[in-house]
Amino acid sequence: MVNFGAAFKNLRITRGYTQKEVAEDVVSVQFLRKFENENNDIRLSNFHRLLNNMNLTYAEFSAECRDENVEFMMGQFTHQIDQLLIENNGVGLKRLIKSFEEKSQTSVGKRYQMLTIILKSIYNSHFALLYDINPEPVTDYLMKVECWGEYEFFLAVYSINLLSSIGCYTISKKALMKTMRNERVKDRKLDFMLQACFKLIDDGHVEQAEDILTLFDEQTSLGEVLHYTIFKLLAKFIRGIILIEKGNPAGVSLCEEIINIFHDFIEFHDYSRVLDKYLSRIVYRNSSSCQQ
Repeated sequence: MVNFGAAFKNLRITRGYTQKEVAEDVVSVQFLRKFENENNDIRLSNFHRLLNNMNLTYAEFSAECRDENVEFMMGQFTHQIDQLLIENNGVGLKRLIKSFEEKSQTSVGKRYQMLTIILKSIYNSHFALLYDINPEPVTDYLMKVECWGEYEFFLAVYSINLLSSIGCYTISKKALMKTMRNERVKDRKLDFMLQACFKLIDDGHVEQAEDILTLFDEQTSLGEVLHYTIFKLLAKFIRGIILIEKGNPAGVSLCEEIINIFHDFIEFHDYSRVLDKYLSRIVYRNSSSCQQ
């Protein structure tokens, strides 16, 4: 369990504020001292004002409380999965699955149960069909939530292979209608939209993918150009894939252009290899269908 008072005290001291400066017009110095020593709880409204007095954001405070931090968990999960897949480390992924299964037995709620399902799905997709999976805890949760935040888009990205084409398209449209107003939420939403496009193309539903891509354009049309550069490059790559699916060879050149940008200019070498492999599979699939 995180000691929130101690985390607050540590930030206050490292930022050079006295208890008197932080407590001013909010609580008494004595109350703040007790809070920092975990002898007092505090109202959220007062906590908000204390952070304000230190010119500190919720995100910065939250970073000090990693054990109770969903954002930290999502980042750690993403890093672990990316590393294991880059290394082609199936043994390491099995260990991670076992670890999450154990956590799901002792933790409150269904978070680790859902993450275990996702990990098993990733193993089945990348290594071997080893695990029997019931996706309902994940898919039911995503269908139930009315207003999506970071966690829902995070779940959707990693569970996308558990969804049917209809389910993917339905959830995509539903999720885009009601989302929390936050820049990090928007980033995860854009990531999900592009992953949904890949899923729909792989399943042969190019028109639905184009529909989602149009919604993506609407989401980024007024955004900061630099902030959305990676997303827009990937969207351009998907447009190239759609051209290939429609029999237009210009799509190959477009995709190769984007792969070269990722490799030579941005230096995302691992990611450029992933895109190159995907492009080769799409080109082969379409050339094979033309020969039949």
